[in-house]
Amino acid sequence: MSQRRSTVVILWEDRQQEVFARYFFQKRGFRGPFAVKICPKGKQSGEQYVRELYSIEVKAYRSKKNYLAISLVVVIDADKYTVADRLHQLDTALEEDSQLRRQEDE
Repeated sequence: MSQRRSTVVILWEDRQQEVFARYFFQKRGFRGPFAVKICPKGKQSGEQYVRELYSIEVKAYRSKKNYLAISLVVVIDADKYTVADRLHQLDTALEEDSQLRRQEDE
C-alpha cells in the first residue's frame, strides 16, 4: 500500500520555532519533506519576514494544492499583540496582495 507523501512548507521567524515545529510534526508521525522558509539572521525582524512572505507563500500554496500534496504552516509569535491581531495582520497582507482571506478549509 503506497502512502501519499505530503510536502509541508513552513514559514517561521527563527530557529527556536523551527525546532518546535519539527518536533511537533515528528511526534505526530510526519517525517517530511519540509520546505523551510526562515528569516535570514540579522536582515530584519522575524515577524516582519513572515508577514512579507505570507501572501507569496499563500499564492504558491493555492496554485498547487489541487494537484500536489502540500501544506503551508505559518509560525509567528504574538509578542505584544493578541492572536486575533496577528490573524488580522495576515488577512490584511492577503488583501493588500488582492487575494482572498484564508478560507475555513485552508
